[in-house]
Amino acid sequence: MSAYSLFLPFIENLQHVIHVEGIFPVLLKILLIYIIILWISLVVWVFRDVIHRSNNILFQVFSVLLNTLLPVFGLFIYLLIRSNRTLMEKYYEERELHSFSGDFECHACQTVIQEEHEYCFYCGEGLHHDCNHCKKMILLSFDFCTYCGEKKGGKKKIVKKKK
Repeated sequence: MSAYSLFLPFIENLQHVIHVEGIFPVLLKILLIYIIILWISLVVWVFRDVIHRSNNILFQVFSVLLNTLLPVFGLFIYLLIRSNRTLMEKYYEERELHSFSGDFECHACQTVIQEEHEYCFYCGEGLHHDCNHCKKMILLSFDFCTYCGEKKGGKKKIVKKKK
């Protein structure tokens, strides 16, 4: 069975419709179907975009309804009022800011704590331990002492100096 024989009934039916109705009404129907597909695609895109940019259900519903009722004009309004970053981008930006601010997370409960605290204020877990070599306090998350270079277990890390 060839591809031509599969599409033959469709082609004959299309030729009959064009002959009976004329070419203009058929092109108008095709254009209308194309516009409807674009409209549905726009609403789906806005829906997917707004759930990645906002947790506010009211804003999500408003954005989707706006683009459903006013397709092109609603898109311009949505692009003006939407957040410029997704929720995931905001999350990673916040994590990055915490990493530069000197704060860190408790290894037990992941609560953000300032570095100078010795115990987590949320779960009470100890955050520091004494270095076996120099007896200075270092964070539990460190594998090496930042003062003397001693490894947690006791062996000193060998660092080659550049000449």
